[in-house]
Amino acid sequence: MRWDDKSMGANFSWGWSDINQAFAAGQVGMYVNGSDVYTNLVQASKIDPSVYGVTTVPLASGDQAGVLGGGTLAAVRPDAKDAEKDAAVKWIDFYYEQPLTTEAAAIRNAETLTAQKQPVGVPALPVFDKQQYELANSWIKSYINVPQEQMAPFTDKIFDQPLVAEPAASTQSVYHALDPVVQAVLTDRNANIDQLLQAANDTAQGAISQGK
Repeated sequence: MRWDDKSMGANFSWGWSDINQAFAAGQVGMYVNGSDVYTNLVQASKIDPSVYGVTTVPLASGDQAGVLGGGTLAAVRPDAKDAEKDAAVKWIDFYYEQPLTTEAAAIRNAETLTAQKQPVGVPALPVFDKQQYELANSWIKSYINVPQEQMAPFTDKIFDQPLVAEPAASTQSVYHALDPVVQAVLTDRNANIDQLLQAANDTAQGAISQGK
């Protein structure tokens, strides 16, 4: 795709917002992103729902293969006062968990999104098991306004993919270590991928061991 039919183009410095906008505008046909990016595509780029679909990324075999369990964190500062911690936990439960575990909260959330003309039923990496996911969606079935059939390749497969936790330390340093690998593979036809990956692994493991 990069060197033979050149279908990957020549721009390899896309930012997150840039490539989302390009995809919504029909300038990019396929890219890797989070399954919940559809919300941003609607809000920021007014995407035509008929052109959107999502599926899982095929995994390699072996014990290390899996889906990265990362992204937005809901955390409380360690130096927060007890009352602040209690309030934060209540908010996390209200905002993130109740719409997935409580019918009244799920419906209230769906009604709020609908009133604001926002997507309802956007698939995301499930917090709970498939049974709970389907139950939560059954509560808001009448409000769902996303192209579910086009998202089925993701929702039908994601529960069969194992989760892999992010590194407990130096997470961003680990990701940054892979930047030179991606850039080299996309800009140098003769890039030594094995050597690049080994160097990235050495850098990442060093950062993890230092806990920075």
